[in-house]
Amino acid sequence: MNNTVFKTFVEKWVDREYLPKTVAPGPLEKAEKDLGILPLAYRQFLLTYGWVQVESPRLVESLLTTRSSLDPIHEFVSPFDMPGLTQQLRGAGLKRGLVPIATDGRGNYYCVRSKAVRVSAREPDAPVWIYDHDERQCELIKESFVDWLADYAALPVR
Repeated sequence: MNNTVFKTFVEKWVDREYLPKTVAPGPLEKAEKDLGILPLAYRQFLLTYGWVQVESPRLVESLLTTRSSLDPIHEFVSPFDMPGLTQQLRGAGLKRGLVPIATDGRGNYYCVRSKAVRVSAREPDAPVWIYDHDERQCELIKESFVDWLADYAALPVR
């Protein structure tokens, strides 16, 4: 199911002018060494599709015309940028253990929880949080990364 959700999301919403930037395991493993073990579903998405840029105007139009309660996704965070961005956001109030994975294009970040490197079991999936940079607060928005992307994949293209 993950692959179907991921594929549908990418086919519908990834900006064709910016081809997905594939991620090799090495940079992702380095980011995990710095930040903790990331959920398997998110890791699978990055290794398959890379850190994609979403075609925001088209997605926003779909969100508005369907009166969706979802916020836009603008771009996924590169594993090369993850450690530095995480430290920067922690200095601005991001909860420890949360790692930014995507932006909404308005300065807020979608995050997942990482696990300590010494913990051997990788979570198959993980909740998605949003970090509001104005309020400096985190809010749980979905219990599953896969379900979060599935909500966007289910939207009609306008």
